[in-house]
Amino acid sequence: MKSWKKLATILTILAMVVAACGDGDTGADTTADGGTDTTADGGTDTTTGEEDPGTTMAEGEGEPIIAATSLPLTGEFSIPAELHRDGYQICVDLINERGGVLGRELVLEVEDNQSDQEIAVAQYERMVAEADILFG
Repeated sequence: MKSWKKLATILTILAMVVAACGDGDTGADTTADGGTDTTADGGTDTTTGEEDPGTTMAEGEGEPIIAATSLPLTGEFSIPAELHRDGYQICVDLINERGGVLGRELVLEVEDNQSDQEIAVAQYERMVAEADILFG
């Protein structure tokens, strides 16, 4: 029963992350005069005939977004940590299949804290400065 609760918790977290990363964009922008600009990625605004520089980034443009986490891949808690790592990787893969985050690839970096709390704290302190997103 306890393992089902853990699995349900992991799946719930993954679902929330995937839902939060969805852009919900319909492809149309509203212009200041109430018309609709169907060229969110640049081109000519169909309501005014003016060039629209666009505000969206082309797919794959820019550096990847780094998602980092510290997990006890070895030591006392290694079995549940492997499941967490696999769940995070599934989430990252699903996000990348949908075009990434703001058109940028999401990359997962996992570090082994060896089931040692002091190592985990040191890793997270460093990750705060280096990674864009922390899983934990």
